[in-house]
Amino acid sequence: MNVVIMVGCSGSGKSHYVWEQVRSLGPDTRCSAVSADNYFLSDEGVYNFDVSKLGEAHASCVREFVDLCQSIGYDKVFVDNTNTTTEEIAPYYALAKAYGHTVTVVVVLAPPETCVRANQHGVPEHAIRGQETRLSKLTFPPFWEIAVQTVVNERR
Repeated sequence: MNVVIMVGCSGSGKSHYVWEQVRSLGPDTRCSAVSADNYFLSDEGVYNFDVSKLGEAHASCVREFVDLCQSIGYDKVFVDNTNTTTEEIAPYYALAKAYGHTVTVVVVLAPPETCVRANQHGVPEHAIRGQETRLSKLTFPPFWEIAVQTVVNERR
């Protein structure tokens, strides 16, 4: 199985990239995506973010990821969070490798102004600027076995 860890600011186009990839893989490819955002979705699909539950959301995302890593038959699993620091990526990387999966990191870059306009969860500009700053400092340990791809989203 290939694990694809998405990296990018809120509103950069990570989720759009994931769903474009899923659509392009075709019906014979078994794939799934995990996201902390899913924790805040009601059964009716309404997004109700609560910052006090962000830790629970990420823990839920990791548990769902472990379940998928243990599953047989998945070709690809996407981790669709901002993941702007090595510390945020590390649990997914370590679990994927522990289960014998390959890891690809896809960094989606977009101008901060675009991210502010495009993010669907009301993330304020100062938070997106903070994500951008953390992303600009992102480095990976030299012993990590990963492929890194960069996607530039130039929509305005």
